[in-house]
Parts: sequence; C-alpha cells; structure tokens
Amino acid sequence: MVQNQHDRKFCTRCQRNVFPVRSKPNMIFLILLFILVIPGIIYLIIYGLQPENCCPICYEKVADAINYHHPPFRDGNPNSYDPSLIGGTVIRSESTILNPEGDYVDYIPPKKPLEPPKPREYCKFCGVEIQDLNADKCLNCGTSRHE
Repeated sequence: MVQNQHDRKFCTRCQRNVFPVRSKPNMIFLILLFILVIPGIIYLIIYGLQPENCCPICYEKVADAINYHHPPFRDGNPNSYDPSLIGGTVIRSESTILNPEGDYVDYIPPKKPLEPPKPREYCKFCGVEIQDLNADKCLNCGTSRHE
C-alpha cells in the first residue's frame, strides 16, 4: 500500500509527523479470549474496526492535522517533503512476551554529519605540522616545502 505523505498526523509527544496506527491490543485479554476461540475472533474484529489515531512510536493519540513545520517537512511548505529528516533513535523499554516492542521511553534526533577533516601537511625535515598551507617554508626549521 502506497502511503501519501499528507496522510501523516502530528504527534505532540514525539514532535514529528507520523502515519497513525491503531493502539496496541491488550495481549493478556487476547490470550484469555482465544482460549474460548469465538470471543477472541470477535475481539480481533472489534480491534480491526478501531480508527488509526495513535503514534506508531509512543502510542499516544495524534493530532487531527499534519504540522508542516516538523519532520519530514521543511519550513512549513507542504511540498517540502524530505526523507532525510526522518531519522534518529527511538529508545524503548525492555521487551517482554506480553509487550514485544517495549514501551516508548525517548527519542534522540539524528546527529548532523561531521565535516570531513582538513588535509594536513607536515614538514619533511622536522615533522612539525604546517599551519599555513600557502607558506613556502616551514616556520619551525625554515626548510622549503617544495623540494
């Protein structure tokens, strides 16, 4: 199923636009109902009819409208979808049999990429780093750089 980026809703807890999902099913209740089979099937039908109005990250209720000032959109422009803004790390509690995903704890936004290191040059005679790459001679020993 293709998802339209404008079908997203804004999660106030995560501070991002997400595709809403249904709330988590009550696993203990579901297991108990499946012992009796028919009530378990009825529970799944009722669960399937619930509206998708929860954040898939923290399972809080989402706002009714999308907020174009938060990821994955830039500058409040609806046509500014940028998938590179979706990232970061979601921290969850330890998973259990009844809660395999774990509970939402926190979200760490992605780090900005580091700048590539500047090229360094060293004097071939004394080994000192040359600070000024435009200099013709080493400031430490006076040896010409272009020998």
